[in-house]
Amino acid sequence: MGQHGDRVTPPINTNHVVAVLLADGWHQVEQKGARSTFDILPFAFVEGRGQRELATAGAGAVWTEAGGIPPAIERVSCPLSSILAVRTRPAPETRA
Repeated sequence: MGQHGDRVTPPINTNHVVAVLLADGWHQVEQKGARSTFDILPFAFVEGRGQRELATAGAGAVWTEAGGIPPAIERVSCPLSSILAVRTRPAPETRA
């Protein structure tokens, strides 16, 4: 246990991530219906058609950047350790 006992941040649902803070500022995450394009995957550099792996860097994040002028499909990938914060939208309420 850390110095704060059992306290931890609430779990982050990757389906609800709407923005990611990197060193250069906030990046808006494209939404596809009710899901975010944000995902956590192994972070690796590859080359060539055979996708020969050059280097791995542990866990990474990937998403499609939303907006832009003009709007363009742009995939952003980074090591998970580069993320300073995320913004999420509230989960939809469920009725009992």
